[in-house]
Amino acid sequence: MILTPASGRFLALIVLAVPLLARAQAPITHQHATIHHESVAAATGSTTNLAGVADLPLWAWLDPLAPQPGSQPGTRGGTGLAEYTSPPIDSPFAFNEALLSWNIAVPAAAGVRIDMRVAAATGEWSPWLYMGRWGDPPNPTDAADAGDRAQSFPGGKVDVDYFVSPAPARWTRLQYRLQAVRTAPGSKIGLRRVAITFSDTTATPVPQTPDGPRGKTQAAAPPKPGRLGVPFRSQKTDDDRLSGRLCSPTSLSMVLAHRGVDLPVGTVAKTAYDQDFDIYGNWPRNIQAAYALGVPGYLTRFSDWQQVERLIAAGQPIIVSVFVEKGQLRNAPYEKTSGHLIVIEGFDEHGDVLVNDPSVATAAEGQLVYRREDLTNVWLRSVEGTAYVLLPREP
Repeated sequence: MILTPASGRFLALIVLAVPLLARAQAPITHQHATIHHESVAAATGSTTNLAGVADLPLWAWLDPLAPQPGSQPGTRGGTGLAEYTSPPIDSPFAFNEALLSWNIAVPAAAGVRIDMRVAAATGEWSPWLYMGRWGDPPNPTDAADAGDRAQSFPGGKVDVDYFVSPAPARWTRLQYRLQAVRTAPGSKIGLRRVAITFSDTTATPVPQTPDGPRGKTQAAAPPKPGRLGVPFRSQKTDDDRLSGRLCSPTSLSMVLAHRGVDLPVGTVAKTAYDQDFDIYGNWPRNIQAAYALGVPGYLTRFSDWQQVERLIAAGQPIIVSVFVEKGQLRNAPYEKTSGHLIVIEGFDEHGDVLVNDPSVATAAEGQLVYRREDLTNVWLRSVEGTAYVLLPREP
């Protein structure tokens, strides 16, 4: 069995009592929408020590002041803290889950903390919920009002790395907050992208078209057969206890190499490691790790295969998260997994899916063809189509 360290979170998404055949035939009922903040238009929220904005890839800079001698780093006593709070972001539908990911340029001797909160149509806001952190110092949480790492309230919680709340879906807005500290004089913290994915996993079935639930209705051309040429990497190491935990950074390393950043799996894993939870598979942290290593990207969710086909046709591989019960994924080198990541990099002449599966030692074993209907079950249904998209490198 292949396990990712955060595998337990997927269990809440599976109704184990439902027969596999019945679930395979059930329509996909969820809907998703991803919104990107990656320009000055997003910089209309409240700020403290926001150094400037510009129409550049790094569209805003946080400039925390270095602490004065004898002061506590990250306090609100006038030193060490810069903050950006986004404007309220409206979802196109009521949601019960939300994913956040970010690309932030964090120099040495600086760190960033990321929080989020949600609001219902009645206007009530949740408390701020801790999403993660990045940089040096590793714990930029000494600021007044920012030291609490609460991840739950009566209406929902952050389950390791994404927000989830009980049905029915009732949240309609989201805000995120970035708090940066610096322990020595240095460069500013640059914002490149924050991506927000809203999900309603309780939705009734919606028509699926080549352009998504609300898109045009023209027929999609069949995908062109072939692989994109993403190099294979294995998550196997000399330490079997570690090997089963590295599918996420290993998949990341494959697409990083495809984008021209060819690094050992160990280097990518060390960068992506989440010390808060002692895991390597934290979704947004893997996105930020890729950015820190030179490749931008975002976390998202897919609703149908036409969306995937368009990306593959444009030369864009994707990393997808799967949950597999026994017998669900034919041709896989494992019977089941409570959480695993693989790379989709093409389609064959039948429309089935060409993957790089890092669970095995060699490309001959791991460059496989998975049936489209199987991946529909173990990815689009079981894990709500969650995926990493790593974009081409930027100047």
